[in-house]
Amino acid sequence: LTASDDTSCINEPIDLTALGAGGEVNNYSFIWNNGLGNNNTHSVFPNISTTYVVTITDGCSDIATDSTSIFVHSGFSASFTTNDSLCDGETGYAAVTVNGNNSYEYLWNNNSTSDSLIANVGSTYSITITDMVTQCIIEDDVEIPGYDQINAFFTTNNTSGCIPSYESELDFIDISQGGNNGTWYFGDGATTPYQFLDNPSHLYTDTGQYKIELIIFNEGGCSDTFSREICIIPKSILYIPNAFTPDNDGINDEFKMILSDVTPMELRIYNRWGNELFKTNDPNKGWDGNFDGKKAMSGTYVYKLKYELLDKPSNKAHIERGTFILLRKDSGN
Repeated sequence: LTASDDTSCINEPIDLTALGAGGEVNNYSFIWNNGLGNNNTHSVFPNISTTYVVTITDGCSDIATDSTSIFVHSGFSASFTTNDSLCDGETGYAAVTVNGNNSYEYLWNNNSTSDSLIANVGSTYSITITDMVTQCIIEDDVEIPGYDQINAFFTTNNTSGCIPSYESELDFIDISQGGNNGTWYFGDGATTPYQFLDNPSHLYTDTGQYKIELIIFNEGGCSDTFSREICIIPKSILYIPNAFTPDNDGINDEFKMILSDVTPMELRIYNRWGNELFKTNDPNKGWDGNFDGKKAMSGTYVYKLKYELLDKPSNKAHIERGTFILLRKDSGN
């Protein structure tokens, strides 16, 4: 009876081989102790020192018995100490303690060879520990504990640039992940508590630039912040007079639009025969009732105004057409 090795680590495979020779007939039967079957070879995995005995018979000759002993080294085990759960992205540690009396060699799957490991939380690392006296090894793994990633994020129901004051009640749509409490800061001094997937609304009562900020926390106190800016602008105003009196008395001397938050602008003035008398792109400039250095006569004139509204940007020009009256106190001039 032969064995592939006479010493072993716990549960390490050992190959046993029994060979017969001589006897009346060359037809052998093998009877093993330890509950092994009747084959002449076996792979065994002893966890304590064990003696294996085999009895050989050919049914005619005297039986023969042989044995071999396998010495199994005492086992050892490892335990781990880790940090408490930390926030995603932080660095934690794991330290291994071996409950044996020999010297040991450590090899982590990140190639570290220390008995402790500094690593990112939320990851699992494996370690191989070798007993330097017996060369027996154990393998184990440990997770660096940490909380899941937390992400603050939101959008609004109005994403088309600046928002006119008459549409200044905004709905905030929460798309955050991992948070269960926190605070919305609306930028005008107002706040409201955060609840997961609760979509608050807020009314802005004044024009201006506002920074909205959302801060969320998870059960471990980990936080994340997301912010964006919005602008609230006045409603565009357009006033077109229906008459003017260019008599140089300082009152209503020009035909001029009253515009607010309108750009760009083009104003054209025509007489009743379609001749262009005046053109400007300056919203602060009006027609003084003159053409080619001469006073235009009292009567009805036509305007054409092209403009865009700042509070409703659409890349589409608006066109207004209409008539107005030029009145002179001295209708003969």
